Amino acid sequence: MECAKRISFVAVVVELYVAVDFRSATLAVHFTFATFARQSSDVEIQ
Repeated sequence: MECAKRISFVAVVVELYVAVDFRSATLAVHFTFATFARQSSDVEIQ
């Protein structure tokens, strides 16, 4: 019983970590895309 509790706890922690990591990765992609778009638009303006 104790072992099963520990396994489910680890599964929840891993799930939370993956969710947070996925969100930060998505934010990084959005930020990179926004920076790239801004740079290319600056080049067009010049």
